[in-house]
Amino acid sequence: MAERTPPAGVAEAAARYGLGAHRATHLGAQPPDNSGCCLGVVAVSAVIAVVLFAVGSAGVALVPLALLLLALLSLAIDRSTGRRNTGLRMDRFEHGLTVTRADGPVRVVRYADTELRQVIIRHTGVGGYTDYHYTLVDVDGAELELRARSDGVAARGRFTEPKVWGPELQQDVTAAQFPKALAAVRSGRRVAFGSVWVTADAVGIRDRSVPWSQVGEVRVANGQVRLTGGGSGRALLAFGASLPNLYVFLDLADELRPRRG
Repeated sequence: MAERTPPAGVAEAAARYGLGAHRATHLGAQPPDNSGCCLGVVAVSAVIAVVLFAVGSAGVALVPLALLLLALLSLAIDRSTGRRNTGLRMDRFEHGLTVTRADGPVRVVRYADTELRQVIIRHTGVGGYTDYHYTLVDVDGAELELRARSDGVAARGRFTEPKVWGPELQQDVTAAQFPKALAAVRSGRRVAFGSVWVTADAVGIRDRSVPWSQVGEVRVANGQVRLTGGGSGRALLAFGASLPNLYVFLDLADELRPRRG
């Protein structure tokens, strides 16, 4: 996590939207420096190709030439990705965040006003990794995507340190929005999380609902939120975990379902 003073444009935007004190900076992922290895492959492949051509083995020479081209392509992709991600940064503040890209505008998100969706996909097997995809709504009402990978692969537009800023982002949005959501429910209003809705008496998705009095447990697993009955383990209601402001919903559910045991 980079602790650094935000640039002037970011600081001005943060002040204009009342984001409060600066907390942390997260930068675009950079590819490892493989230039020496790639250039070594290029040099060796070129020498081998020249020798094979000289002895009349033009067909066999295509193999080192192919390796040479692959090494040059890999080097070009890494450098292009590095240049694009150099200008990518996320600055987290007390009440929101900003995202900037090279030669782009400063995007601003306020925790109290945004919708946050997360999709975390774990890829198993040899070389397994986790993809992190967060979508927020900025102060202009436009969607803003934050992406990262656990193995640090530096694809364009991906940030470093998702295990740091991802959970903290959820905590900040929940802290900003849960009190207002709870107050709304207790005053008799319905609070919506996409197609899922909550009242003081029930939880539902579209036209199907379950009274809170029947809900024993709320679990998130395998990309789903499951509401089960007390003691039975039977799913009363289930829906995708990518609903907006998931953790605000979970805190509401914990507050509204009956306490057992």
